Amino acid sequence: MPRITITRRQREPIYGQLRRHLTTIDDIRVFADEDPEEAGRLALQYADDFRLFEDVGWDRDDPRDSIRLTMPPSDLRRVLMRLQAEAEGVLATTAEEEREERRHAPHG
Repeated sequence: MPRITITRRQREPIYGQLRRHLTTIDDIRVFADEDPEEAGRLALQYADDFRLFEDVGWDRDDPRDSIRLTMPPSDLRRVLMRLQAEAEGVLATTAEEEREERRHAPHG
């Protein structure tokens, strides 16, 4: 099974998105009561995140120049596609909020 090696520079955005996603881990507890199916879906996402953290490391300033990813390619593709979609969502939301702020800002 082919494995992928990434550079430190490629690791940085992956690591950042994984850390951002972890800030919402408490959602599993909330959904466990309200929507167990959603809680299960989220748990699988966090399992993917933790698995990828095993490869990219937990240290913000990982000293390695290259990182060998050992996740199965199909799992890696799934988690990277989700992280990309989440990043795009954050960027779109931020851009929309900035447009709204400019629209409502006093003109001077």
